[in-house]
Amino acid sequence: MDSEEPSQWLRSKFIDLHGAMFVNIRVVYTVTQCPPSASAQHCKHSFQLQAHHSDSHTKPDPSKVSFETLVTETAAKKWSPKKGRMTEKFYNTLNVALKTSRRGFYLAFYDQGKMYFFLL
Repeated sequence: MDSEEPSQWLRSKFIDLHGAMFVNIRVVYTVTQCPPSASAQHCKHSFQLQAHHSDSHTKPDPSKVSFETLVTETAAKKWSPKKGRMTEKFYNTLNVALKTSRRGFYLAFYDQGKMYFFLL
């Protein structure tokens, strides 16, 4: 059995703000519940939304360049008890406000595990 937790980066293209200083970001996603057979080691329940402010189209690698963590979202909040079992809140919305003095930014999602699905 593989002892490492899968980890993925999903990075946006450069988002040009065309002179704006503030932007509201809405992320819609769903999350699956860990199966009972999954070990805690392979069933992480959070992801990070990160931003890299930039004046150019540099395509930064989030594992090598500094990204600002905007929010860490926890999946446990996305499940609700119903008749003795957990029920998925299927679509979840995350709203984040971002202020920048740069020309634009890149967004990055960092996920460890296999619990999240982003609706692009």
